[in-house]
Amino acid sequence: MLAAARRRLTTVTSVSVWRRLRSNIRPSEKFKILFFGRDEFSCQILSTLYEASDVWQEIHIATNPDKKHMRNGSRLQTSLLRQLAEDHDLPVYLLPPKEIALSSWRVRPPISLFLQPNRDPNALLVTASFGQLLPRIILNCFDDTRKLNVHPSLLPLYRGPAPIQHAIADGQEVSGVSIIDMMPPKDGADVGDVWGSKTVGIPPNANYQSLRELLAYEGGRLLVKILRQMMLGIAFSLPQDGTGASRAPLLTGSSSLIDFNTWDALKIQRVHQGMAHQKPLRTSLPSRRGSVQIIEFKIRDSRDGAHPELHSPGEAVYDALAESLIVRCAQHTEIVVTKVKQENRRCLSVKEWRNGLPAQFRAGVFKFADACQIVNSD
Repeated sequence: MLAAARRRLTTVTSVSVWRRLRSNIRPSEKFKILFFGRDEFSCQILSTLYEASDVWQEIHIATNPDKKHMRNGSRLQTSLLRQLAEDHDLPVYLLPPKEIALSSWRVRPPISLFLQPNRDPNALLVTASFGQLLPRIILNCFDDTRKLNVHPSLLPLYRGPAPIQHAIADGQEVSGVSIIDMMPPKDGADVGDVWGSKTVGIPPNANYQSLRELLAYEGGRLLVKILRQMMLGIAFSLPQDGTGASRAPLLTGSSSLIDFNTWDALKIQRVHQGMAHQKPLRTSLPSRRGSVQIIEFKIRDSRDGAHPELHSPGEAVYDALAESLIVRCAQHTEIVVTKVKQENRRCLSVKEWRNGLPAQFRAGVFKFADACQIVNSD
């Protein structure tokens, strides 16, 4: 699938390439950059860009406002990107809260100098893991070749807000990063022409954090490379072929809801590695309110053979000697669970958790609820 996507990306007529080359305006001086971002991925991109002082004369940061962190709202959580920018003495502008449309953002000098209709060819818009689609009123202030987004996938694969999570959960062995044009929201997310891409192998046992760090490192280097090509007037972009596109939608509670009937132990492990930081694995017990999060587990060694008391997916039995829970999954596989978290409770060892269950769940084999039953009860 990945190889086919790369072939579709590079199979473009010479006329299309020539048109894009002609539209790439060579800047008269180094770029004045307006950078939108918020998280660790954005920070790595900015760090690499900051070190490449040969491509920029100014960098201005637009990021999320501080938000209340604790339940009582007594502490504010500052954007990681804001902290990094202030460490580098870069100007920072706080955006309105998400419930207020960006199109109503009241900008002031000097950032307002970017948002003018004259389209300064030295002005460049960059986004990296920003989390929102920029409205046309902002995009229209930049030349068509000066609106770049750093996206952590090999587009057109995994368009959307959660490409890293879904790539790991799907068991992909290869991922990558792409630099693309930003398009108006009506055109869809991550559909712009591709200025460059970098293939990155997914290491064995990679999780979201480790792959994000790797892709951010490569993404920053790729962005700087493309900006240098733009300054030389040799950069060009190629259109995406949407026929091979796949989606990476925002994670929901259902994304990590275990379906023991169809998910084998390896699938459960992959979803955990890709999504647990945001949406922990969860299941439920029949007739019990609230979900059970699977916090710590391992795949049971197939050389040990199937547990003799477990016959169908979702069945579980307590191993008193190992103080763990053995759970049957699809394809005759099993996981060994050692830590769980009941909804609105603290994380517990399986032994502690089991001691608090009704008697019917402490006597021999019991079965977790089917995924469809949990969805219908949510």
